Amino acid sequence: MEVQKCYLVPKLHYIVVKADPLEKEINGIIIAIDERKYKATIQSGVIVAIGPYAWAEVGGKVAQVGEWVVFSKYGGKTVIDPVTNEEYLVMNDEDILC
Repeated sequence: MEVQKCYLVPKLHYIVVKADPLEKEINGIIIAIDERKYKATIQSGVIVAIGPYAWAEVGGKVAQVGEWVVFSKYGGKTVIDPVTNEEYLVMNDEDILC
């Protein structure tokens, strides 16, 4: 997944993640995923922005912008970037699992 320009700036210990897309390409075939099932099972994506105090309790940055991460199933709040109309998840640094 390509890292996109995000105009959302997280504060404190929050992280902005672009969730995996609704379509996946497997061997050149594009497979659409049911949106309701997708929203219920979304658990991975790419970090697009990191707040200044993320992971401060453990001594610094654990992940970087552009890294693919797995996060808590119900972690994060869906927000829409007002400039690009892209959908992102804003979550606590503790919601990142690996």
